[in-house]
Amino acid sequence: MKILTVVGNRPQFVKAAAVSAPLRAAHEELLVHTGLWRRATIEDRVPLVSSTTLADKIGGAIITFWNFIVMAAATIGVIYFVGNKDFAGFLTMFLIIFVTTGIGNGSTYRMIPSIFREENLRKARGTGEAGRALALKTASIESGAALGFIGAIGACGGYLIPSGFGKSIAITGGPQLALEIYLAFYAVCLGLTWWHYLRRSPAASSVASLAEARV
Repeated sequence: MKILTVVGNRPQFVKAAAVSAPLRAAHEELLVHTGLWRRATIEDRVPLVSSTTLADKIGGAIITFWNFIVMAAATIGVIYFVGNKDFAGFLTMFLIIFVTTGIGNGSTYRMIPSIFREENLRKARGTGEAGRALALKTASIESGAALGFIGAIGACGGYLIPSGFGKSIAITGGPQLALEIYLAFYAVCLGLTWWHYLRRSPAASSVASLAEARV
């Protein structure tokens, strides 16, 4: 069977990579890149470098963890400069948020296939090469499906974030309430990233963990 796969941006390439290998094992696949959303902006160029180098070398979870810290600090900066009516400071902080949003997007998409791979390999421990091969195949299928759902949910941010600012201004007369909610969200994400993917528990030192795997 001949299958045409059409992709347009980096997240779609990540999703396609998870299913292309098993797909090509049984079928003939043609991959087409539409060039959609290719734009020479700072948000597009900087995250591309960081996502393909830092996350691969250091680990997606580490990059994501520190990225949330920078985003939280920049959000506090936005709140401060809005209160002081300092446009230069406000613009600088928002540019940092834009860049780190792209970096976090790349590092998170780097984590997802790694998490499924490590979890399935852990379950297949002691089953030999056949069990390992099956675990990798299962991880590829599961991560591809998860990336599709995650990408769809993430697309809601394009509506929810500006809508949040609009409601904050309508209720309080300023964007501070929305920024404080986003700041609390970053703090929750920071804690969850550390707890599940970076925390090294002494009780679990004898077994492989996602922190040891550097997802």
